[in-house]
Amino acid sequence: MIDTVLKEVREAEEKAELMQKQAYQRGKDIVLKAEAEAEAQKKSTVKECKEERLSALAEARKRASERAQSILDKGAEDANFLADEKNSAVEDSADKVVEILLKKYID
Repeated sequence: MIDTVLKEVREAEEKAELMQKQAYQRGKDIVLKAEAEAEAQKKSTVKECKEERLSALAEARKRASERAQSILDKGAEDANFLADEKNSAVEDSADKVVEILLKKYID
């Protein structure tokens, strides 16, 4: 009877040791899987951040270009106004010079 009990104890110990090894291996597998998933998530997040950064940069460049064009258009408009104003003043001066010359040489 003692032999039977000892045999059962040894079998239980072997079974417990096997269960412990299996649990340890399962734990290692879980850790490896978690690390792989974390790395995949990290890569995905980095890629998403890069795409968002590029998108934001493109949008900022577009807005800056539109703003620059608006400023250039306003500058051109102001320059044309000033040029027209100066041309008008030059024409007025030229008319006065012609009038003075006509009076001087015709009258």
